[in-house]
Amino acid sequence: MKYGLLFVGLFLGVSTLAFAKSKNKQPPADTAATTATAPIPGVPAPVSKFLNQQDLDKMTKKGLKLNVGTTPPNMEGTYILDSQTVRHKSGDFPGDYPIGHVVDLYTYTLKHKGITVDVEYASPAVDDKGTADKAFVSGSGNCFTLYMDKKGEQGGCHYKVPSVVSACVDEAGLKNFRASFTMKSKSGSPVCDELMPLGYVRIYEEADGLAKRKQLGDDSGSYDVEPSDEPAPEKE
Repeated sequence: MKYGLLFVGLFLGVSTLAFAKSKNKQPPADTAATTATAPIPGVPAPVSKFLNQQDLDKMTKKGLKLNVGTTPPNMEGTYILDSQTVRHKSGDFPGDYPIGHVVDLYTYTLKHKGITVDVEYASPAVDDKGTADKAFVSGSGNCFTLYMDKKGEQGGCHYKVPSVVSACVDEAGLKNFRASFTMKSKSGSPVCDELMPLGYVRIYEEADGLAKRKQLGDDSGSYDVEPSDEPAPEKE
């Protein structure tokens, strides 16, 4: 099985991050949750195109902190999320992850593009990868919040799962990493019926509090590296 890099994390996850498998009947695969376009106080204006006030209220009332401000830190890099733990979910459905469940490893890659950030993420273990072009960021000092209109594909199901990530930049990575997701649309294959329902919200946090910065030569979360059966060379 091929592995390879993608982005990180960042963020953070998906793990299925935004999904646990369910055998219940979902809304029609081409159904999309509606999103208002009214400006949201304290949040970059373009965010209202893919998240509304109600979405953010669901997240913040359950522990997601929004770092506001117009001078966010530079968070560019690739990060490894290896202990993303479910801290909140907006309901229950057959096959859903329980509170305390730790999802598979994800990597997130953040790349600054002027006032926006391009995001790539991947988890080879669950065949999940996607992007969030032109994510928007707020914050000040070392802390920031990233608002992502994430689009991805898992098992042939194409989905849109807007996500919000909050953390603080540290030499070792991203401290106090917490991410929230809400499913907005999904279509393309029967796998869509196994992903979380439309409008569902889930919040994750790194159990050890840190999304580690990926170092050169670290192949964690990579789609490009073939596992080898050959023994490692002996040290001289």
